[in-house]
Amino acid sequence: MKSWKWIAAGAGLTSVIPVAWMVWKPTWAAGAVLTAWAVAAAVCGAWLVRKSEERRQQAIIQNVEQTAIQMLNHHRHDWMNELQILYGYIQLGKHDKSVRSVERIKERMATESRISKLGIPSLVFYLSILH
Repeated sequence: MKSWKWIAAGAGLTSVIPVAWMVWKPTWAAGAVLTAWAVAAAVCGAWLVRKSEERRQQAIIQNVEQTAIQMLNHHRHDWMNELQILYGYIQLGKHDKSVRSVERIKERMATESRISKLGIPSLVFYLSILH
């Protein structure tokens, strides 16, 4: 948002020479040059603002993508931990603990299911990051 101010200031400063020429010697040629200069500065300024906005949007998209990847990695790691604990209990023959582990996994799955069905994508994404 701030970059457009700098672009406008730069476009205004570049028109000092044609404006000075118009003030010093007001002719049709000076007016034509000033007009062409102003149009060129406006077009360049608009192009630079558009490019700046595109870069900003691309940065936001990359940030969201990185956050999503980190969130998925975190969830995958948590699920792998749960499965390793369950597998260990099964290998050790501790069926009572394996049943409790399965219950804990079921509760977690139910919680994640309820979060995913909220219907508000930004809220689901936020709660998924916290969970």
